[in-house]
Amino acid sequence: MDKKVVIFLLKRHALVIVGLLLAIGFVVGGVLFKGKTEGKKTVATDEYKKQIGKRDEIKNAQVKVHVDNVEVLGEIADEYDRFTAEAGKVFTAKPMVDMNSNEFLNYMTQTIVLLNRKATNNLVKVPSDLRKRADINFSFTFAPLMDVAEISADQIPELQIQLEDVKQISDVLFQSRIQSLELLQRRPVTQEDRIASAGPNYLNTRVPYTNSISVVRPYKVKFRCLSDGIAKTLSGFAKTKTFYVVRSMEVTPAGASSSASLGGSGGGVDPEGGSGLGGGNPEGGSGPSSGSFGAGSGSGSGSFGAGGGATTATKVALPPTYINYLVRMGLTAPAATNVIGETALDVVLEIDAVRPVNIAADPAQAGSPQPGSGGPAPPPPPPPPGG
Repeated sequence: MDKKVVIFLLKRHALVIVGLLLAIGFVVGGVLFKGKTEGKKTVATDEYKKQIGKRDEIKNAQVKVHVDNVEVLGEIADEYDRFTAEAGKVFTAKPMVDMNSNEFLNYMTQTIVLLNRKATNNLVKVPSDLRKRADINFSFTFAPLMDVAEISADQIPELQIQLEDVKQISDVLFQSRIQSLELLQRRPVTQEDRIASAGPNYLNTRVPYTNSISVVRPYKVKFRCLSDGIAKTLSGFAKTKTFYVVRSMEVTPAGASSSASLGGSGGGVDPEGGSGLGGGNPEGGSGPSSGSFGAGSGSGSGSFGAGGGATTATKVALPPTYINYLVRMGLTAPAATNVIGETALDVVLEIDAVRPVNIAADPAQAGSPQPGSGGPAPPPPPPPPGG
């Protein structure tokens, strides 16, 4: 065949030839890819069957617990039993004494007097809301009840519990060395309480509630102390027999206290010409004594001026360079520097008193176990103040 004819045919059928070559290449590539895929599929299937076999072997195997694990589980079970047995003691409460109206009023008055005495002995300042009484200052939220002649019998049990809570809370605060008790609030119980519920002694934002195991009564207290007083207070609540929960605590710097006046008893200036700070010569004669700031007629102990009248002392401010020169010469000492700066804090606590639920029919006795239901016998009611 002529060479030119062959070249002509190749050029004429070039596309057909290229297409055939591509088709042959695709077919060969597909066969090779299918072979590799079938191999991978076979390997994956065998691995899957192998894992299924292991799973069935573990599932059907007889698992045996190791003896060391048995001992550990036994110790955990014993610890759980001890915890549940001891946890119930947290909610124990001593039985309340059955009191009539007269007995409770006498006991309430004695308790309030005792709390005021404790506040005085511990140098704790308390509010003054009993202007009719000269012997005590603070009623500890029971002021409306101190003037009533009789309290309803169904309200006495709840008042007994609240009085016990107020007593315990106050004892904790007094023993924590706080500076002052600013506020103490409880829930109103009697009609007299509700009439005075707008006053600062009552907590109207929260109410008592009962859950499946306990009765919760809310209280609110505000006091002023240093930083260590907060720690002592929280530690004190943790040690009380009644279970108290500090629901919230707010701590803010105390407000600036008013400066004490220089005037007053024993601190004024004698209009007759002598100093009224004590020890002055009323006749105006010279007689300087220790502690005087001036000399001359009428100067007495601690007098501020001379010549028959009190004058303001002049304060001289030396420049720092002059003070440093005196320090270097050994004629004075450098100014003292405060190392510890402690400031008073205002602390507001919202407290929950938690007591176990009582199965008594009277709801007012909830959280107060009845005498005779087990435990030690209740103490006799306190005698009247005059007895």
